[in-house]
Amino acid sequence: MNLEYNLEERQRLDVFLTSKLPFLSRTQIAKMIKDGLVTVDGDEAKPSYNLKPGEQIDIELPTPEPYELEPENIPIEIVHEEDDFLVAVKPQGMLTHPAGATITGTLVNAMLYYCKGKLSGMVGEQRPGIVHRLDRDTSGLIIVVKTDYAMKTFAKLFAEHRMDKRYYCICKGHLKSERTVINAPIARDFAHRWKMCVSPDGREAISKITELERLDGYTYAEVKPVSGRTHQIRVHLSYIGHPILGDQVYGGENSRFDLKGQLLHCGKLGFDFKGVHYELEAKPPPIFLETLEKLRLTGGMQDLNSK
Repeated sequence: MNLEYNLEERQRLDVFLTSKLPFLSRTQIAKMIKDGLVTVDGDEAKPSYNLKPGEQIDIELPTPEPYELEPENIPIEIVHEEDDFLVAVKPQGMLTHPAGATITGTLVNAMLYYCKGKLSGMVGEQRPGIVHRLDRDTSGLIIVVKTDYAMKTFAKLFAEHRMDKRYYCICKGHLKSERTVINAPIARDFAHRWKMCVSPDGREAISKITELERLDGYTYAEVKPVSGRTHQIRVHLSYIGHPILGDQVYGGENSRFDLKGQLLHCGKLGFDFKGVHYELEAKPPPIFLETLEKLRLTGGMQDLNSK
């Protein structure tokens, strides 16, 4: 896998690769660099190396590691499948992969059973087949990779922002305009390590929001994240005063509804693979659609053309 550094401002090699390879941690990337799996213009470099515009970065992804996670027969909706990959619908409340003390009940456990263990292990023993993630309480489309070829291909698509992702949410209040672009860098909240926040010291993050319906004190919206930062959509909407309904971490109350988490759903994925263009869709879960309908009935839907 190769990338070209084309930013005018110099950036550390490990920082740049962390932004381009979201499925790997900064610690994993630093180890890859130290192990000689990353070269800049053909030469090995340190993690702290400051990149210059035009330099070519070649990356040899680590060899597959054995994994001993338990396959589990958990029903998961599959919207598309072929030899190299499949696209599943992750339910709300399910972790994408094992984390911390949680090693069962995840999408990975379900996919190990469904695919009979035939998943790419290039990104480590705890995340076979996983090239991108959804938060535990975010539902929707997620790509599960079976072959190493597909892992390298999809990793590059995500790194180069050539994956068209569309999320749907219900957020608090009414947006100021039908279309909104949020360009605000995101970093970890040092006061609360489990959270992220908008910070001038953060990494670039851009979200494009389109208002679909105005509801009873809420807005039904489509969000296209240009970048892919942790909790990006949730943080950005909270930052502009419109937290997602049910997102108690970032200020989205759920007192009017019996919600288990934020109403955020990845409903569309568009990408090219082996010369074929894919456009895949999945409806939001029942709790999302039921809440949307309740808000339509209580406040009525406002025609966007009449605003």
